[in-house]
Amino acid sequence: MRPVEWEFPGPIPNEPRQGLHITPFVTVKTPLGLVGCYCVHLEEYCGLEARMEQFMEVLEDASSHPRDMPLVIAGDFETKAHGVARLSPWYCGDWMRLGSLGMNESEVWEDMLWTDLELNPGFFDPFEDDIVTFSSNNGWLKAKTDHIRLRGFRFSEPLVGGRLTDLGESNALSTHRWLSVVVAPDASSEAVEHKENPATESLIQGDDAE
Repeated sequence: MRPVEWEFPGPIPNEPRQGLHITPFVTVKTPLGLVGCYCVHLEEYCGLEARMEQFMEVLEDASSHPRDMPLVIAGDFETKAHGVARLSPWYCGDWMRLGSLGMNESEVWEDMLWTDLELNPGFFDPFEDDIVTFSSNNGWLKAKTDHIRLRGFRFSEPLVGGRLTDLGESNALSTHRWLSVVVAPDASSEAVEHKENPATESLIQGDDAE
């Protein structure tokens, strides 16, 4: 993925604008076979359209792998160009500031990218669209910024956990919630949800489960 040059077009308040955003890719040998994994962290200070352009390079690379190869794309997509963020030229620096009115950024991605079979080489989202994984400005800006996209898997037990420091939740350690999902090979390459697995039930109990 093409690096984002943070130092151009200029400094952003409270940000170290030296460095690059890239998306590493690794092929992992697992009991399920070979699995390709992308670790994504998109640029925060640009705009919805520019962020989607960055991500298209990930999908183009994913399309180069064999269709039957299971793939995972996961990370912080920074999809928060909505709500009060529309007032900020840092978060919403393009025409989509107004062009996406009535929708949050994750919904725009779903409508413009994920449902387009020419752009999306088979990835799906095991989580609901309305989950919140990030909060800032004392809860005025909430978003689903963290994502897991799967290809060639069946799944079960999509979980969202952790506490958000911005909301003042007790024992909170992060501005983001964590995501996890149990996967298994899908020979048909179609997303089919598993029934809950009692063997992993103990893993999802406790105060952090949402």
